[in-house]
Amino acid sequence: MAEPILWAHKAEKLRKIPARRWNPEAGAMEEAFDDDTGQPVYEKIPQRGHVAGDYDNPVPSPHARWLHVLRHDGHVVRVPLTCAAADLDGAQLTSQERRAKARHFGWIPVGSCPLAMVETGELKAGQLIAKAIRGQEMCKHGSYGPNKPCPHYIAEEAARKELQKKATAKREKAHQSEADKLVAAQADQTKEIVGAITDALGKKKG
Repeated sequence: MAEPILWAHKAEKLRKIPARRWNPEAGAMEEAFDDDTGQPVYEKIPQRGHVAGDYDNPVPSPHARWLHVLRHDGHVVRVPLTCAAADLDGAQLTSQERRAKARHFGWIPVGSCPLAMVETGELKAGQLIAKAIRGQEMCKHGSYGPNKPCPHYIAEEAARKELQKKATAKREKAHQSEADKLVAAQADQTKEIVGAITDALGKKKG
């Protein structure tokens, strides 16, 4: 078992890393920046125990205690497999439960080819949201990875995000108050009236 880090201000450097995203134009992963502020985006990763060094210069365990996956809802997350940062036993019940959940919902390890996973039985064809990639040939092994996602992974991630976006919009609409619904209806009605007047004026001038 690795030695746990008990001081948050020392452990923070092990948890905060620059976020990266795929740039299709450059064909490479690049540092992510916030669309509104332009500031670099950082990602927090699950805590890890350290196996060497001291609390000023900890050397983290090389054993990743998480699954880095594209979930069924389109979010890319790191799912912890152990209950504690210092626990390196990946065969415990918590790990088994998380892996079973990943299979059940069709989570895809970041950078994996979804079609290759279908071929090996790790993923069911029905769990693919991007219908356009169904039936296509899987990518050649070694031609893709976390830093070079294949076209099928990119398409599946986009499809899952779009589906989640629609589901969220539907839930928000269902929870709208009557006042909000009335305002939205009036806005649509106003838009229709303005459109009709514009068309009528255009025909009159003609």
